[in-house]
Amino acid sequence: MKTFSEIINHLEASPEFDLIVAKNGTMTSHQFLQQMKSAESKFVEFFKDKTEKSIIVKDENPLAFFAIVFAAIQNNIRVCFPTKKFMSGDEEISFAKYILSVDGDGEVSFAENTAFKAIPVPQETEIIVFSSGSTGTPKGILHCHDHFVLNANAVNQELQLKSSYCSLTFLKPYLVSAYCHFLVHIISKSTLYFSDFNDTQIIKTLGVSQPQIGIIGAPLHLVAILKDIPDSFDPLYFFSSGDFLHSSHIKLILGMFPSTQIFKVYGLAELAGRFFIKKIDKSTNENEYDHIGEVLGIHDYSVDENQLYVTSQSLFYGYIKDGEFIQKEESHPTGDLVEQGSVGLELKGRKSDEYKVGGNKVGIKNLEKKINPLFPEDQIVLVPTPNPLFGNLINFLIRTDNSYEKKDIIARLRTKLETYEVPHQFFYIKSIPYGQSFKIDRRKIAQQIDGLTQIK
Repeated sequence: MKTFSEIINHLEASPEFDLIVAKNGTMTSHQFLQQMKSAESKFVEFFKDKTEKSIIVKDENPLAFFAIVFAAIQNNIRVCFPTKKFMSGDEEISFAKYILSVDGDGEVSFAENTAFKAIPVPQETEIIVFSSGSTGTPKGILHCHDHFVLNANAVNQELQLKSSYCSLTFLKPYLVSAYCHFLVHIISKSTLYFSDFNDTQIIKTLGVSQPQIGIIGAPLHLVAILKDIPDSFDPLYFFSSGDFLHSSHIKLILGMFPSTQIFKVYGLAELAGRFFIKKIDKSTNENEYDHIGEVLGIHDYSVDENQLYVTSQSLFYGYIKDGEFIQKEESHPTGDLVEQGSVGLELKGRKSDEYKVGGNKVGIKNLEKKINPLFPEDQIVLVPTPNPLFGNLINFLIRTDNSYEKKDIIARLRTKLETYEVPHQFFYIKSIPYGQSFKIDRRKIAQQIDGLTQIK
């Protein structure tokens, strides 16, 4: 399946199945098509005398969001996905002329976007999504819808989902990861459950009613929910999305659920979804846990000075940044650093992730990767803060139910780290803030450090 029209034909030709289950209801595949057609009629009426045809979808109800996106694409209306800050009213988006909202009864309304600025972009642009914003302000990323279909089809070939399977995700529908999974479940004619990350009751309920269920989420989600999974529940798979899943977390999951599969994923919004997928189960050697995985067949890559470059059939057209369209490069520089490990490429962090500490460069994510196995029951986050003498100090934050002394943490760290890598300050943190795509929001943590409890 390679095109949007093939997805629609597939839905129309398939027997009716439960497609989406959310807090406010269930939507079958046929109901989805009906809602899409209902939205189409509203688009035809509203845009009949409009020259600029573009919308931001201000809605995070999956029962409405996806049908609206499909209806817009069918009617040649450019769709801009929202950001987390746009949904909370903390930022404006200037890339679309109208803001579409959906009320509690499912009624669609349009409002003119006062922040709109006309920017010339490639005519084939159908969808604008956003980068994670983990290393700066989120950028608008321009795609056609077929890019997402290509990527979802490649992912489904790896997952091999059956119609009897279902998945639970904690991702918001406007995230690239969630949209990719939605398309995967259309292709496989299986059910996708959406839930809020804080709703631990759904894990207990689905563990009984849906024994063949997979769990999709950021590593932050997957590790945090493990304690809430009932003993009788044996998840079919765990699919990591967003930040990379550490080897210590893989060991933890397989220790609890020996028959499960783990799909450790590296993806890019610039590729409309996934790039590398590594499948891990109890037969996988531990020295393979850090392997970045196998590249999906629609992509290719190269490495230059340890930076990963990608080419792909689903590569974006370019960015909108600071009010301008920036054409993509033929071979896209990801900003991610890789090294050849014992079994293949391993992700080592980002170019923007290296900080001067004294006279040394320290990669924060690579350092976390070294530290995590030393604290397998806890969540560790490292955050650099500027210092006039050292360049930067490394702050060690731990989310834990345990009690630690600073000297004991340092002694444990020194068994694995170089002297210059040992963090300088140590804090407890009760909850870890996350950004647009559930990557850790280190900038927000840095702003909160003075208010945290220091470990002495």
